[in-house]
Amino acid sequence: MIETVKRKITSNDDILGGKPIIEGTRVSVQVVLSALGSDMTKEQVAKEYRISIDDVQACLQYASMMVEEEKIHHLH
Repeated sequence: MIETVKRKITSNDDILGGKPIIEGTRVSVQVVLSALGSDMTKEQVAKEYRISIDDVQACLQYASMMVEEEKIHHLH
């Protein structure tokens, strides 16, 4: 999993202020996750943003890795 994320997800201070993006694009991980969260399918997201299903999956894997490292914040 981590190798796929390293290959697919990157950041560049000159693109979107350094937010994590899909390599070779200006599509941020956040945009992909937001689209998935609004009930778009992986296929719809891939088509909408002209990325691959593997790119979408890498965004999910990246998010999973980030959440795993975060401190727990109770939502009230």
